[in-house]
Order: sequence, then structure tokens, then C-alpha cells
Amino acid sequence: MNSFNTSAVSESTQNVPLDENPGRSTPAPEQTYFFTGTVERVLAWNRIFKHPCYFEVIAYVLSLQEGELNCHKTILLKDKKGPILQATYYSNYNIDESVIRVGQMLRCVGYMTGVNTLTAVSIRSATSDEVAALKRFCYIGDFTISGLINGENKK
Repeated sequence: MNSFNTSAVSESTQNVPLDENPGRSTPAPEQTYFFTGTVERVLAWNRIFKHPCYFEVIAYVLSLQEGELNCHKTILLKDKKGPILQATYYSNYNIDESVIRVGQMLRCVGYMTGVNTLTAVSIRSATSDEVAALKRFCYIGDFTISGLINGENKK
């Protein structure tokens, strides 16, 4: 049976710096944000807000292509006007590919991996309620991100 020297462990844990908040002995976890919007809004939010985010994009499918790698697929999403977002996903994800058709309105959730590239983790058809509430979601996202950015600038 091996014996462990626990004196080194207790000494090293005594010098752990405390968080700014009293009563907390561990650092605060990093926050992850989730925003819903159009392609144009998501691209703008990704440029100005540099925190880990998941984005839910509701847009029309412009094209569907096979990717460079095995099981890799690429969807081009676009609003009626404006920029194009490239959404990539892997067919081994639990994504129903039968709902993905050119011209269809999709709801695509993922994280940004490039300037205009979103890695999707969930794709499905957008409901009429989601499409109807899209403008409100964009307003809420704009308001929230501007508040978060202004809060960071005051620190």
C-alpha cells in the first residue's frame, strides 16, 4: 500500500487567492451567452461581443453542400436581403437532414468559429411563432449586448 504525503497538498491550498466577492473561495465561472437573431445581427454581434456565445439563427437556406471532410456538410443561410452565413455541421450529429431544403426557413443553433462561419449543433425547421418573434429577439439581443459592453467599459 502506498502512502501519500498530504502536508504538501494542505500547504498549497492555503495560498489560493480569494475572489473579489467576500465569502467565495473559488473564482467565478465564465459566463456563456445565448442570442437569437437574423444572419445580419448575429454577424454584427459576433464582431463586437468577444465572449463565449451560442447563437440561434433563423434564416432561409440558400444552398446545401458536402464539406471538405467526411460527414461534413455546409449550409448557406441568408435573410431576404443582407449577408450570407455559412453554417457547418457533421452528419454524425443528431440532426434530421430531411428538413433541410433550399428555400426553407431554418432555426440553426451553434457557435461562431470564424468571421461568417457558424458550427451548428442543432438544426430544425423554424416555427411560425419563432419567425414572428424574430424582430423582438433581435431587439432584446441588441439591448443586452450593448448593456454588457457598456458595463465592461465602466470597469
